[in-house]
Amino acid sequence: MADIFWVGRQRRRAMVRTLTVTTAVTNNTVTVTVGGTKSVAVTPSTTNTTTTATEIAAACEASTEPEFEEITWTGATNVVTAVGPEDGAPITISRTDGGGNVTVLATTVAALSPNDLTDAANYAGGVAPDDLDRLVLQDTSVPILYNLGGLTTKTFTVLRKDTFTGSVGLPDTNANGYPEYRATHLETAGVTIEVEGTDRDGPGQFRFKSTAGSAVTLTVRYGRPAAIGQEAVEVFGTPAASVYSVAGGSLAVAPKVGQTAAVGTLTASDASLRIGSGVTISAGPTLTNVTAVVLSSWTGALVLDGGAVEVGGAAAGSVTIDGGRVAWRSTGNPNAVSVGSGGVFDLTQAPATLTFGATVQAYAGCVINDAAGRGGNPVVKTVRCTLQEIDWRTPNDKTYTPS
Repeated sequence: MADIFWVGRQRRRAMVRTLTVTTAVTNNTVTVTVGGTKSVAVTPSTTNTTTTATEIAAACEASTEPEFEEITWTGATNVVTAVGPEDGAPITISRTDGGGNVTVLATTVAALSPNDLTDAANYAGGVAPDDLDRLVLQDTSVPILYNLGGLTTKTFTVLRKDTFTGSVGLPDTNANGYPEYRATHLETAGVTIEVEGTDRDGPGQFRFKSTAGSAVTLTVRYGRPAAIGQEAVEVFGTPAASVYSVAGGSLAVAPKVGQTAAVGTLTASDASLRIGSGVTISAGPTLTNVTAVVLSSWTGALVLDGGAVEVGGAAAGSVTIDGGRVAWRSTGNPNAVSVGSGGVFDLTQAPATLTFGATVQAYAGCVINDAAGRGGNPVVKTVRCTLQEIDWRTPNDKTYTPS
C-alpha cells in the first residue's frame, strides 16, 4: 500500500486516428461513427480509393454534429486522418463497411493529457494507483477528466484534501453541446472514498462510481451545503452494507435514472443531500439540519432533527421527525410516523390519497398539515398531550372517534 499523489504533469497531445480505404465500390456506403451515436454515411462515387478517402474526409468535416466538429478531418492518398481535441481528450471512432467496401481503422498517435487518470506521468512518483494504494488529491488544481474507467478493477481508495481545487469527472453534457460519450465518473474498486469539502466546491465537482465487491465507506465532511441538484459530490454503484457519513457539504447518491447504489447506513448533518430512486437503504437515514430530497424507499425510520426533507417519487417508509419539516410528495405510503415537538409533517402535496401503515404519534407542539385531505384516514395518537396541544390541520367534514 502506498500514497499516490496526483500532480497532472503530462504534456498535451491530440489523438490521431486514420481510416485507410483499401477497396472502394460505388453501390454501398461507408459509415463513420463518432462516440457511438452520431454517424456520417458516404457512398463512393468511384472505385478510386484516394477519391473515396477524400469524399469521406469531406463529409466528416462538413458534419454539423458537435462530436464530428471537435475533430479535424483530412484526406490524402487513400487515408482519412482524424485529429482529436488539442487537450488530449480521447476520441472514439468506429466504421461500418457496406458491400465490398473495405477500410482499416487505426490509432497512429495516442492522446496525451495532464488530465488522464491512467497516465503514470500524472503522478508524483511516476506510477498510477494500483490495488490497495491510496490516491491522494491535494495541492493542485489540475482536474482528472479522461480515461476515468481505465482503473475500474483497481482497489485503490480516494482521499481528496481541501487543498485540491480541481475537479474529478466530466459533466453529462460536453462543453461542445453533445451528451458526453466518455466515462464521466472516476471508477474505483476501493472500499474508501473520503472527500474534504470547501466553500469553493461547485456542482458535480467530484463524481465517483464504485465497482467495489464489498461495503464502501464514503465520508464527506466540511464544505457548505448546496442547492438541491447542485451537489458537489456524486456517487453511485456502492454495494450492500456501504456506510455513508456526511458532515457538511453536499452529496447526490445515484441521482440519474438507471444509476443504482446500496446503502447500509447513512448519517448526515449540516449538509444537503439527494437520494435517487435507484438507491436501496437498509436503515433509514439519520439527518440533522439537512436539506434533502429522497426518492427511494428505506427500512427502519428516516429520522430528521432540523432541516427540510422532501420525500418524492415512489418512496415509502417510516418517519421520525424530532425537528424540522418532512413534505410527503411520494406515491408511496408512509408507515410508522412520529412527529415531535417542533416537527412538521406536510401532506398537502401528496399526489394521491395515502394509506398509513401505523398509528401516527403526535407530540405537543407538532404540526400535521393534511388540509388538502391527502392523508386519507390516518389514526393519530396524542402522546402525553391533548388534541388542543397539537396543530392537526384537516379537511372539512371529517368525523373523529376518540379512544
